Amino acid sequence: MSLRVHGISASAGVAIGPAYVLIGRRGKVAKGLVPETDVQAELDRFRGALDATRVELEEIQVQAVNRVGEECARIIDSHMLLLDDPEVLRETTEKIGNSLFKAAYAYAEVTQRLIRSFEALEDPYFKERSTDILDVRERVLQHLLGLDSPDLANLPGPVIIVAKRLTPSITLRLPRECVLAFATDSGGRAAHAALLARSMEIPAVVGLRNLLERVESGSTLVVDGNEGTVVVDPGPDELAVYQGKADRVRAFFHGLESLREMEARTQDQSVIRLSANIDYPEEVDAVASHGAQGVGLYRTEYLFLHADGSLAEDEEAQYEAYCEVAQRIHPDPVVIRTIDLGGDKLPGSLVAPEENPFLGYRAIRLCLGRPAIFRTQLRALLRATVHGNLHIMFPMISGVDEFRDAREVLRSVEGELRQEGIPYREDTPLGVMIEVPSAALCADILAYEADFFSVGTNDLTQYTLAVDRNNELVDYLFEPYHPGLLRLLRMVVAAARPMKRQVAICGEMAGDPMATCLLLGLGFDELSTTLMVLPEIKKIIRSVTMQECRSIADEALTLSSTREVRSYLASLTAERFPWLEM
Repeated sequence: MSLRVHGISASAGVAIGPAYVLIGRRGKVAKGLVPETDVQAELDRFRGALDATRVELEEIQVQAVNRVGEECARIIDSHMLLLDDPEVLRETTEKIGNSLFKAAYAYAEVTQRLIRSFEALEDPYFKERSTDILDVRERVLQHLLGLDSPDLANLPGPVIIVAKRLTPSITLRLPRECVLAFATDSGGRAAHAALLARSMEIPAVVGLRNLLERVESGSTLVVDGNEGTVVVDPGPDELAVYQGKADRVRAFFHGLESLREMEARTQDQSVIRLSANIDYPEEVDAVASHGAQGVGLYRTEYLFLHADGSLAEDEEAQYEAYCEVAQRIHPDPVVIRTIDLGGDKLPGSLVAPEENPFLGYRAIRLCLGRPAIFRTQLRALLRATVHGNLHIMFPMISGVDEFRDAREVLRSVEGELRQEGIPYREDTPLGVMIEVPSAALCADILAYEADFFSVGTNDLTQYTLAVDRNNELVDYLFEPYHPGLLRLLRMVVAAARPMKRQVAICGEMAGDPMATCLLLGLGFDELSTTLMVLPEIKKIIRSVTMQECRSIADEALTLSSTREVRSYLASLTAERFPWLEM
């Protein structure tokens, strides 16, 4: 009898094939002591393990360049930084030298504490950084404990890889031609392995919890990356259904290839900018391959955190990352959001514990309160503007005073650069992320001062409805189709029109095919979404007229409840776009 396990869709597509179960090192590292006379030898052994891991990572990176391209292979750069993190090295050597712990136990304790601190965070992006630390940790421990790495060169492929979790270095070593799909017990869409799966266009489902306990190598699996489902040992009838779905999905995505070079143009010739949300420079290649017109939201938080949770303030590293994306995307625009850190996103000691971090010291508030951090980022951003079409956007602006304060810091940084003779683009567009209800209500005032708006529907929904989207007790109330939110969205667009400001939408709602016609009808100029759904959104745009979309939005705004709005849009989507139900 078949077994169906539900998880999180990390990469679209449907795959059918035999399972190959990856078993990593299990169990805790035993506590052990060394005689005081052997401390130096143990320190040398620890440094030797670090050196061996560094060589190993360099070899993986070289192999990965040939398999998945230079951009994805650069994920290993962050692992190199983790390997050399000064706080981790200091604490480990102190535990060896002062407490006489064996190197393996000392290193395991220090890194495990970091992993737990990241895993405890609610923000999925930072939660997933724990996997990067785990990746480096396990490689160093393998050398210290004399264990062999898993043999990935001789997969009995093509197979579906099943694992507790897939670390980036393991994912990069997998021969692409032998891998049909990934299925993992842990992880989320923000994990590096999920990013790689999307870049490699391999179906993947993560967060399956206990799949590993129910599957043996050789078991037949179905991985449905569209639904986030894995079926173990499907029967003949079920297998035939999924084989048909796999064929339809393959044909559908093949058909979308023809849209890659086409504009997101409605049938009555209205052009909508369809752009991508990205987190890393490694995603740049996929932006073009999925037919996006630039980057509507480049999140920069990954550039700022050390493994121990402290903030990195490396202007050159930021400058190089911004330049790389700007140059690769040029002449299309790249909208870079200044850091949205604070409260729940910081495992270190930068921010004291807060009762409600979502209403606390985060994003632009933290930047204005810690001007050195903010100025460093603005210097890097302004320097990079001469290398491409960069736009700068401030997050979580609550009103015009905050925007003016942030702009004043930017003007001061511009003055510094002029004095130093460092070139920058003087007319760099400066925008506001509308994600606080007060900003939406004051959008007409902000439109006089900001060059563009981008609506972040995730936070705007959360703050408007007073719902913590990470709280399981109330997450059912997190509804972007709430009539109150739809009215706010219409208000923002209407406020921008007299000043001819462009208005984008970059939250999850922009990537929901059911919302596409509604958002066009409300008047949004740009939809910025995840790469995985971008081709589908483009197909919808090219199959409708703006007049139809305006009628749909007008009708939705007459409805009095969230259920009515959802029901109306769902029936309309099923009728107009049946291919979305694959």
